[in-house]
Amino acid sequence: MMREQQQFMAQTAELQRQIAATLQQQQQQQSTSQQQQPSVADSSSPDTREYRAEGITMPKFSGTKDDDVADYLFSAKLYFESKNIKYGADSPQQRPLSLLVANLKGPAAAWYREYVSHDGNFLHSVTQFEEPLTSEFTTPDRQEHLRDQLLRLRQNNFTCLEDYVSAFRHIICKVEEMSEIDKVMHFQKGLVVAIKQEVKLRQFRNTTDAISFALMLISSSTRARFFPRKQGLFRRIVEDDDVSDDDDDAYADKRDDHVEVIDSLQLNMVSLDAKLSPNRELLRFEGAMNGQAVRVLIDSGAERNIVRPGLAQHYVEATKVTTERFDGTTTPARTAQQCLETVCFDGRAFNDVSLIEWEVSSNQDVILGHPWLVQFNPITNWQTGVMHFPNQRVVHDFGSVNSSLEVAGPTVASVEVKPEFLQHPLPPNLRQRLDDHVTTGYFSMPLGPSSLAALGRQTLPRIFDEKVTMVTVKTSPKVKSVSLQLQAVLEEFADVFPADLPPGLPPSRSIEHEVVLKPGATPSNRAPFRLSKVEQEALDIFVAELLKKNWVEVLDSPWVSNIFGVPKKGPATGKFPSRLEWLHSNNPHMPIRWVIDYRLVNAASDVAKIPLPHIEQLFDRMVGAVVFSILDLASGYHQMRMSPTSKQYTAFRTNHEIYHWNVAPMGLAGMPDTWTHLMRKLLRHLLFVVVYLDDICIFSRSMADHVEHLRQVCEVLRANKLYARPDTWDFGQASVDFLGHTISADGLHVDARKTRAIAEWTEPCNIKDLQLFLGLAGYYRRFIHQFATLELPLSSLVKKDVAWVWDEHQRQAFNAIKLALQHAPVLHLPDFEKTFIVTTDASHACIGGVLSQMHDGNDLPVAFFSKKLGPHELNWPVHAQHVRSFSGHI
Repeated sequence: MMREQQQFMAQTAELQRQIAATLQQQQQQQSTSQQQQPSVADSSSPDTREYRAEGITMPKFSGTKDDDVADYLFSAKLYFESKNIKYGADSPQQRPLSLLVANLKGPAAAWYREYVSHDGNFLHSVTQFEEPLTSEFTTPDRQEHLRDQLLRLRQNNFTCLEDYVSAFRHIICKVEEMSEIDKVMHFQKGLVVAIKQEVKLRQFRNTTDAISFALMLISSSTRARFFPRKQGLFRRIVEDDDVSDDDDDAYADKRDDHVEVIDSLQLNMVSLDAKLSPNRELLRFEGAMNGQAVRVLIDSGAERNIVRPGLAQHYVEATKVTTERFDGTTTPARTAQQCLETVCFDGRAFNDVSLIEWEVSSNQDVILGHPWLVQFNPITNWQTGVMHFPNQRVVHDFGSVNSSLEVAGPTVASVEVKPEFLQHPLPPNLRQRLDDHVTTGYFSMPLGPSSLAALGRQTLPRIFDEKVTMVTVKTSPKVKSVSLQLQAVLEEFADVFPADLPPGLPPSRSIEHEVVLKPGATPSNRAPFRLSKVEQEALDIFVAELLKKNWVEVLDSPWVSNIFGVPKKGPATGKFPSRLEWLHSNNPHMPIRWVIDYRLVNAASDVAKIPLPHIEQLFDRMVGAVVFSILDLASGYHQMRMSPTSKQYTAFRTNHEIYHWNVAPMGLAGMPDTWTHLMRKLLRHLLFVVVYLDDICIFSRSMADHVEHLRQVCEVLRANKLYARPDTWDFGQASVDFLGHTISADGLHVDARKTRAIAEWTEPCNIKDLQLFLGLAGYYRRFIHQFATLELPLSSLVKKDVAWVWDEHQRQAFNAIKLALQHAPVLHLPDFEKTFIVTTDASHACIGGVLSQMHDGNDLPVAFFSKKLGPHELNWPVHAQHVRSFSGHI
């Protein structure tokens, strides 16, 4: 045994000497080679050394659903290149092939073992490995699946545009046989509306340019950006290299990254060059504008309304415009004037039509395109060329009437005339009313049908013969014909329905809004929002109007808040412009809703808890009513004063001064409660009136009672100098829309406008969209039988930490709720003099039932009730669940 150990040790020592000698010989050879070839770059032989690549690892592939074989092979080749591992056909294949095989895991590794176990499946190259691997782990519908992913890709589902671009590139690089135009279309389709419009206008031909432009719109290279914050507020983020306010104009002219927004004027070239045709293939009319005869063409293919230069008078702004030809090319941009005009034709006049001055053919002077069709929404008989305007704000033109004028359509209107009108003989009562209203320029006044008819018969023909000025009658879409008794009341209380709130402060009342701070509350020195030039100009105009009305005044206060603007719906387009579009328009006269950031004041305020009325209880009071009227108080909060001690908390800053409000502003916590308290005190003795904030509904059992009820409400409003909006009233109707419902003698209906919105609602793509849908549907849950059961698959998706999975169950529930709301029954108002019938039901997850009453031998529903059971209630016995359902009805 000892001899064997000695022999083993001797052999080991000899082997170590041989290894050492071999290593020494290799080092000498390497040193000699380096001396003979001092530079690798100078050698003609390829470098076969394997590099060290810090931070780069070989990818792994398991073959699961989340793994993509193309991504694995692409990443592996990048790894080989970084390590200087040759994998081409003319290079040694063993090293890259071994790495590819060694990094197969799970199902992929099992597939490889099974594959090479068959005779003849010997892999000698990377290419031989790629083919069977790709064939095995690529589904036949892969391209279809990728295209589906593109269709579902939306920027709203990502935190920023960069993440959306990254996801888009990750998918599009794998899509085969798709043109660049189609790729651009898919990219812009998923963008948010504001960016999509900008990208679409420029008609990019490749995704590189489209992506670069979209990123540039929100990149830091622009002077400033807007980022959404909590509660929908915005704060301007100023770059470090921004210039001072004094250099605004110079900076705007000199900066290289300034983006000039050009409106795209896409006109149907047939409209520009069309010739008159005896068979009237196009809708043409003879009309007038600003006292001149014009030829008007209706063209639904025009994206703007066009007027020939020289006809317009009321200019709004200048804009740069291009024209798109049939071949997709555009003309060079040039400046065009935008104006707001009244266009008259076909016996009607259309006010506030937004037009662009542009050269057109000699066959027409005015082209009314898609914006005009959206604004007035005519119903057109294309066979006869006749247009009707049901329930729209159409202005009737009396320029062609004669002495036998008869008033048609809505009978309660607002007449708009010029002061020169008073130079003509007028009936005494009409002249007195005109004298009471006229100031300078145009003015408006409520006018009943009797006065309107007298105006037309006695005055209009003579005035138009002398070509002095036009008289137009504006009608509101919600104004309907009313009885003679109601007309007399409306004319008597015409001062309660002014076109605009009168200047000056509202009267001092016992109820004024007061801000009470919490103990220890202190003001915060918050940095002001920086406003752009167009924002500051618009804010100056807004503040000047408030100062003129004495609604605000200059006052220094430590509780100062910031103010910013949000564009309102455009009068011409009927759409809400984005904030970016407003800033690009450079139009300070665009309709803006100004918002004051009172969050700090509200957080420090101790708000009195005055509950708002329960909407269902308001409707319960209307049982038996057959006649209804609706009033909407104009700018409700501004008709109430601020408490003198609380004015300092309403302060807001501009670039010039700090102002505080003398009247109650929008945005203060507790304002709805105070206003509700005021309305209750003023109208609580009128049992035929219900009020929700600034909406008033008057209901009566007969028209005679209703006339008296309306008079009493108007007397209260006049005595307290409260004013209603003249364009939203609805008097003496058998049914009215109130708080999202339609109320009539038959009972309570879902508002038809809400039903249409629900019918057009597309499938939600994220939790936010689903919450919006469930919020609207939940408001009408009393109309839907077993609503809680229907929404169960949807409500589970909005829970915290639940993955978004939209499959067939959710789709069926979504469509079932939409269908139920579109066919919602009429709920009869409860009669508390009759017996109620309660029918209950309990399932494994929800309880519900119907509350009903007998009317004329029929069991008619009053309300549906349903509720999802809690985790503990699920364990209750069935009879206990039924009792819970019964108590829920009560």
